[in-house]
Amino acid sequence: MKTKTTLALAICASMIILGRGAYAQDDSALSHFNLNAVGQYLDYRETSSGSTLDSDKGMMWGASAHWRQDLKEYLLIVDASYTATGSATYDGALQYSDGTTIPYSFNSEKEAIFLLRADFGYKLFRSGGITVSPLLGLGYRDWVRGQDDIANGNYQEDYHWFFVDGGVDLDLQAGNWQFGFLGKLAYPLSPEMVTDVAGAYPTMTFSLGSVLSYAAIATVRYRFPSSDPSKRFFLAMSPFFEHWGLGKSGVNFVSGMYEPDSSTNVLGLTMGFGMEASLF
Repeated sequence: MKTKTTLALAICASMIILGRGAYAQDDSALSHFNLNAVGQYLDYRETSSGSTLDSDKGMMWGASAHWRQDLKEYLLIVDASYTATGSATYDGALQYSDGTTIPYSFNSEKEAIFLLRADFGYKLFRSGGITVSPLLGLGYRDWVRGQDDIANGNYQEDYHWFFVDGGVDLDLQAGNWQFGFLGKLAYPLSPEMVTDVAGAYPTMTFSLGSVLSYAAIATVRYRFPSSDPSKRFFLAMSPFFEHWGLGKSGVNFVSGMYEPDSSTNVLGLTMGFGMEASLF
């Protein structure tokens, strides 16, 4: 994970540097940065032929950082978040290729999700405080699911993948208020799940199928009045929804295990405080 996370950070940093080069020609550039508390509900399901094989559900808590660089013609959005829990509910079974299942359930499942993404956009339409911007971007998602506790039928899995995404950002300015909506499609690139079943097997890597996924984010921001228009503080709130789909893996011939089709729905809310300033 460490190497892939470093690579993801390097990709996002490159986009920021390239973005700054594009922005430097506009003196009206504004940067928006805010830190947020995050609460989200995770609903993960593994399925086969329309039936649910197992599921993870529960609230997760964490923090996120959001940076948006606005210009007359362009915008750059970078988001990073980390959420975790130790009390998700697992209900399911181990699935084997010969049809054998071993059911087990518990309500102390550990989950941790790290998400990093950067999107570059062009302001295609601007009129009366309304801006419409198509976006393209890159991102990385790492999800550590479960914990090594084989005596109680549990073990850790690490799901991770890079992804490309594209979508549309809508923005409305109304005095001290700003309203936004971001809708995006995302496509995972070579997603994998890695586990050693709590040391029961050598480390196994399952190659998963890529399924078109999507996300929607709404934002409400209130900017406090300021005598200095180049520096203002604001409060922000963003409800969001994410859907990730992954296809089933092949069978691991050492263990006889495989990963079935899966889907993850995440419904959450961020709330935070930030600053808007002219940096360039």
